[in-house]
Amino acid sequence: MFDRLTDLWNQIDWGSLLKYVTNERIMAALTHPYGLAAIGVLMLLSLFMKWRITFAVLAGGAAVAFLGRYVTAGEGGPNRQMFLFAGGAIAVGAFLIYYLFIRED
Repeated sequence: MFDRLTDLWNQIDWGSLLKYVTNERIMAALTHPYGLAAIGVLMLLSLFMKWRITFAVLAGGAAVAFLGRYVTAGEGGPNRQMFLFAGGAIAVGAFLIYYLFIRED
């Protein structure tokens, strides 16, 4: 079984997959109001169904994407932008660690 999984893993064309994922149309779709609404609905569904990992992945991905767009759109110098990105990434990481490991349901 493990050999079959490794064969399937090796058959994936990672170059075209990475090219597809980094396509600007996907980023535009995710930042479109309908895309954001869909992510919000999935986050609410994962909260109601108590899918902690799904919620953490959606919240962390959305937060880092928002943080990256905010930092690259800012007019401050590179030191200020790096400080904002590092601080925001630490805050997102702290939230995810708290939500996944510390918080009791």
